[in-house]
Amino acid sequence: IGISSFRQCVGLTGDLNLPDQITTIGKNAFRDCDGFDGKLHLPKNLKTIGDNAFYMCIKLNGDLIIPESVTSIGSQAFISCSGFDGHLNIGSSVSYIGYSSFSGLFNLKGDLIIPDGIEVIKDQTFSNLGCDGKLKLPNTLTSIGSRSFQSSNFESNLELPKEIKSINSTSFMNCKFRGELILPPNLEILGHRSFYNCPYFHGSLIIPNKVKLIEFESFSFCFGFNGTLTLPSDTTVIKDGAFNSCFNLKGSLEIPKSVTRIGYDCFKNCSGFDGHLTLPQTLKSIDNRAFSYCSHLTGDLILPTELVELGDRVFLECCGFDGKLSLNCKITSILKSTFCQCSRLKGDLNLPDQITKIGENVFRECLCLDGKLYLPKNLKTIDNNAFSMCSKLNGDLIIPESVTSIGSQ
Repeated sequence: IGISSFRQCVGLTGDLNLPDQITTIGKNAFRDCDGFDGKLHLPKNLKTIGDNAFYMCIKLNGDLIIPESVTSIGSQAFISCSGFDGHLNIGSSVSYIGYSSFSGLFNLKGDLIIPDGIEVIKDQTFSNLGCDGKLKLPNTLTSIGSRSFQSSNFESNLELPKEIKSINSTSFMNCKFRGELILPPNLEILGHRSFYNCPYFHGSLIIPNKVKLIEFESFSFCFGFNGTLTLPSDTTVIKDGAFNSCFNLKGSLEIPKSVTRIGYDCFKNCSGFDGHLTLPQTLKSIDNRAFSYCSHLTGDLILPTELVELGDRVFLECCGFDGKLSLNCKITSILKSTFCQCSRLKGDLNLPDQITKIGENVFRECLCLDGKLYLPKNLKTIDNNAFSMCSKLNGDLIIPESVTSIGSQ
């Protein structure tokens, strides 16, 4: 069937039954034939389905069965064919599936089995797809494209094949898998928002050791995870919002020794962590709000000796820390609300001499600090409410000679 042979023949209705001797369905062959409202019967000897072949054939229904003879399915071949409400069976000979081929088939039943031989799932191939069964990925798979399963639903675990090395940006964004997420040991690249807002995963989250960079918002709003978090031993950067609002993760939070930067909002609202926070001595930068509202972390709060940048509101309302605060690091300023409402920290508050500024609300409502206050020799500015309601600090209050400004309250 040649290119665009029946394109926009909108008046055609009923079943679409193609004879078995046909081997090729050309590009755009039945594009926008939105009158067909029956079953689609593809030829037994079919080998190639061209790009956009059944684009927007929205009323075809029942099962979509790709014959065993087919080797290639073009891009957008069945995009938005939302009427299919049976099973999707992809023949075992298929070795190529183009981008967006099955995007928008959100009424399917049963399992989706992608055949062995497929090495790459291209961008948006199965986005906005709904099945009430499992997803079975081929063992030959090495790469998953951007938005390939975005906003798709499956009633199962997601176990990724062992040979996968890269999961690209937004690959599984907004998906609803109702089981565990099992990442492969050879995974190296975890793209930004790869699992963003997948709220129905549960269990522990283990990120393989070969992943060196956790991209921004990779697991943001995956609040179904209710076990522990294991981070890769060789990761150097955890980017912005990577685990934002994963508030059911439990246990201690240990940042690997290789990490040098933690991005803004990285663990914001992760209020389920109920153990200790361990920061590596090699860590140099913690960005804004990185641990804000992690309200059940306990024990001492010890900042690494090599830390040079500490953003604002980093530990805002981390009211579970019930040990000492150690600031033996290289920061030169403490920005607004960094330790605000860390209400159970105890002991002395000893600020290193290189600090020149204490920002607004920095230690506000640190109600349980019950030792001495040692202000830095080089301090110049104390902003509004910096120590407001620190009612248990005691001993002498000595404002250094270097200070030029003291804010309200």
